[in-house]
Amino acid sequence: MEKLKLKIVGLKKSVQNRVMITGIHAVPIYIESIDDEYKEKLRVLLKKINYGISDKWVETKCLTTATHGSTQGTTRDSDVIFNKYGTFIHDIIIDKAHKFLEQLGIKNLKLTLNECGVEKCIFCRELWCNKYTKGMNQATHNHISTGELFSFVYFAKYDPSKDAELVFVKDMSNAKQNGFLVEDSPYTLCEELENHPIFSNHVALDIKEGDLVIFPSYLDHQVEEQKTEGPRITIAGNLHKVIDEHSGMCSSSLEARIFSFRFLYKHFIKKRVTN
Repeated sequence: MEKLKLKIVGLKKSVQNRVMITGIHAVPIYIESIDDEYKEKLRVLLKKINYGISDKWVETKCLTTATHGSTQGTTRDSDVIFNKYGTFIHDIIIDKAHKFLEQLGIKNLKLTLNECGVEKCIFCRELWCNKYTKGMNQATHNHISTGELFSFVYFAKYDPSKDAELVFVKDMSNAKQNGFLVEDSPYTLCEELENHPIFSNHVALDIKEGDLVIFPSYLDHQVEEQKTEGPRITIAGNLHKVIDEHSGMCSSSLEARIFSFRFLYKHFIKKRVTN
């Protein structure tokens, strides 16, 4: 099997030939801030969200709207709220994701937040919110489960000077086994190289409030312990390949539609009727 030659994306051909450094295991990560008007809309929207304790995520402690993380099952409530007030966030994420693919030179892949792969479905979106207060954290994990290609985190409320960092974890087991990263080992790198992100097994990004981060779903990552009250609030989710661009619903939509009707009736229609 022919090996692909790595190139640094975005450089002109004339420059490519002169570059002496490339990445054998380089992983692309996309970071871009969203427009201020949408940041403010999201701040207002997040005030309507109810969180549950993350009692289904092993060795993880935070507040979440994800049903795969909490038995309190608040995700569907938040889904309805996002579908009523926050459809713009879906459009923003998809737009940024396709810019990411464009910069990678990937032209024929279309992405959706919908786990079902149906582009217009509004009931299978993989999007949830996480909230961290003092002492909370998220253990090392990845998002590979049901065909996820990319994952994202939007930093809705985040102070980089004091809030917990998003940390990507590399598999450096072979290096550790041979003493490469073991303290006091004769093979340990000098301090300057040890602290270089290329040779580190834990790498944090330079992120600010309002940034959207998109990365391959197989990457292991964690959230360090929150040292202050915060709160640190993020919106996270996954991106899947579009398999149907035309259908407006999928086979798993019926239950979601029934729940959505009940939610809307309870919170909006019933109020108007009884008042």
